[in-house]
Amino acid sequence: MPFADNGSGIIYNKDVFDSVGLTPPTTWAELIEICDELTAAGVAPFYWGFKDNWTGAPMFSSISGGYLTDGVAAWYQRRREGAVSFSELTPVLEKMRTVAGYGNPSKFELGYNDANQGFAQGRAAMYWHGTYAIPAIRSYNADINLGTFATPADDAADTKVVSGVDVALCTGVSPRHPEESLRFLTYLMQETNQASYCTQQVAYPTLTGLVAEDPALEGLNPYFEAGRVATYSDHNFPPAVTLNAYIQQFLISGDVDAFVSTLDTQWDKVVKRLAETA
Repeated sequence: MPFADNGSGIIYNKDVFDSVGLTPPTTWAELIEICDELTAAGVAPFYWGFKDNWTGAPMFSSISGGYLTDGVAAWYQRRREGAVSFSELTPVLEKMRTVAGYGNPSKFELGYNDANQGFAQGRAAMYWHGTYAIPAIRSYNADINLGTFATPADDAADTKVVSGVDVALCTGVSPRHPEESLRFLTYLMQETNQASYCTQQVAYPTLTGLVAEDPALEGLNPYFEAGRVATYSDHNFPPAVTLNAYIQQFLISGDVDAFVSTLDTQWDKVVKRLAETA
């Protein structure tokens, strides 16, 4: 059972935005304009921590969510069928390369926890992660004034929030203590308990009637309410395709063609092996 969901977009420091006279963007062009305005004002647009190779994946997934307008899962099904190539995601990769150039030059020296701390200390205006990062950021600065917005697509009508299940509950098919297991799951799924967890972890509850009330989530909530939600692009990759490592190498080199070639080659190799051993 899904217990708590996240929302992946861009976290921003409201006080920094206010100091420069900025409001959250609604299109990709507006996001780049904001990056340029922040740079001109002497403010780092983003704070990155790419030393941990998975930290490039949220950017990849959230840009893909607005670009793959026919659905993320549908596109990857076509890729499994061999009907498309990763070259179709070239615009996504080019956007990643562009925004990765805005921010701290130490981005490959810092890991996720370092970046959480640096952003909490006000070293940049924006942070490209999901809502799961908010408790970690606040652990370094409880008073930081955070907001969120969905990663903008070229056309605002295509913008979606990427979301997935952060916490799920399960039990074995034949648990040794079925009554006790069910009682424990039932306890966790009570509205009061789920709401308490989601409030503490800045997560989205899964029970009908419960809503996320943290002020930092106000920018994402309308997308959930309207059903404008996409799944994670990176979650569609077979685990044997080491996507995070390839994203990290791409962010270092900036070579879009090499990244596309690597993804196509590794995907085809793994999918072929899976088919042969099924």
